[in-house]
Amino acid sequence: MARGVIPAREVGFPGHYRVTTMIDLLKNLLHDESGPTAVEYAVMLALIVAACIGAVFAMANATANSFNTSAAELDAVL
Repeated sequence: MARGVIPAREVGFPGHYRVTTMIDLLKNLLHDESGPTAVEYAVMLALIVAACIGAVFAMANATANSFNTSAAELDAVL
């Protein structure tokens, strides 16, 4: 078998074979638009996750400050 040639696969009707080369696969990859859509969704998901993590850290700091303020006021009263 020649280098860079993928084994023949049956396409169309039975008995009809086509040898697919690496160049054909790269052409199909460049024309396929489902990949960029998946990448866009992955980037959007990463941004949403980063925003959620940032919000959790901000809320944790605000809660800690609130408890520290309450503890300080209770210490002053008692």
